[in-house]
Amino acid sequence: MSAFGLIIPAQDRVEWIANAAGAVHQFAAWVLIGLLIVHVLAALRHYFIDRDTTFRHMVGRGI
Repeated sequence: MSAFGLIIPAQDRVEWIANAAGAVHQFAAWVLIGLLIVHVLAALRHYFIDRDTTFRHMVGRGI
């Protein structure tokens, strides 16, 4: 088994570690996707609902 071209020798021998690592990585991926969606929605809320300058500051348009 390899990841990014690196051989992981113990992964085939210690199955529970491979399963646990896979579960942790899958959970972390979903958490990051969720945080990204919440962040984008919050930025759009500032722009369309609050109508403040927060969004313009984030994209570098200044005051």
